[in-house]
Amino acid sequence: ETISMAKKENASNLQPYLSNLCVSDEYRGKRIGRALVQCVEYIASDIWSHDTMYLHVDEENAPALGLYVSEGYEAAVGKRWNPIWAGGVSKVGYYGKKLAADGHTKMMGRTRTRTTAERKAS
Repeated sequence: ETISMAKKENASNLQPYLSNLCVSDEYRGKRIGRALVQCVEYIASDIWSHDTMYLHVDEENAPALGLYVSEGYEAAVGKRWNPIWAGGVSKVGYYGKKLAADGHTKMMGRTRTRTTAERKAS
């Protein structure tokens, strides 16, 4: 299995987007999904210096929706999903979350404070 992320240099209008997060059946219920969400948020806020993260979720997938809502995601008002891309899923919601703007990002149940060098580098 591969986890990958990429950032296009000098692309100030781009926003971080969490896509296709899934955990194998045998590992569900072990907080792995939550840890992955928090890890991606850390990268987006503390490394890439973004203040918002977005994602789409099948609103009929109660475990996924519950995870995102419990992590602070809210329906993004005025944002819409093109159902042509949804693979037959009709109730897809677009959600967003304001990330920590003060250099403190919650990761795996702990708060991590960026060092002065990290803040200056971003």
